Amino acid sequence: EEEEDYEEDYEDEDEIIQQPPTVDVNQCPAA
Repeated sequence: EEEEDYEEDYEDEDEIIQQPPTVDVNQCPAA
């Protein structure tokens, strides 16, 4: 049961890692 909780947490982290790149592009309008 603990293993299933770990997989769910890992998927949530993947979504957070994909968000930073989008903010980086917005912070560099000069690009």
